[in-house]
Amino acid sequence: MPDPPSPTPPSTSAPGDIPVAAAEPTTPTLPSIPTVITIVAWVVTGGLALLALGRLVHLDDAIDWPYTVVNALTPLLYLPAYAAVAVAFARRRNLLLIVSVALIAVHAFWTVPELLPGHAENAASGSARIRVMSANLRYDNAHADRLGAQIQSANPDVLVLLELTPLTLAKVAST
Repeated sequence: MPDPPSPTPPSTSAPGDIPVAAAEPTTPTLPSIPTVITIVAWVVTGGLALLALGRLVHLDDAIDWPYTVVNALTPLLYLPAYAAVAVAFARRRNLLLIVSVALIAVHAFWTVPELLPGHAENAASGSARIRVMSANLRYDNAHADRLGAQIQSANPDVLVLLELTPLTLAKVAST
């Protein structure tokens, strides 16, 4: 005896609908290079912002490491913030642009005074004035004898002579 026909499952589509195949599973795609660059800019900017915030709240007075290194490397450490500004501008990431510009502002605030010379009138009242003279004589300096006259005319309180040899010292002392 033949098997009875199997009942067809009830249809959830209305009559006249076009059957649609099930969606194929998709493989995850890697982020694009501009997206990766933006992520790196955010990570670098975020790290620099945390270090700057620590300096602004005087955390460097309470914690030696890593702020001793951060303070010493300030002129170089915050340079990636300038690249982050370029990335933020090119990718139109306003918040990244604002944070990066703020980092550049504190970088300039901390660095520019070190680059500008001080003036004697800005010294504290009653402070001692000293004259420092430094000269690199090189080991093969043929004109070291001229330095003696310069030392006498400058009359320095502190004299630093680099790469000084006994022969060069004799030439300097002879004038």
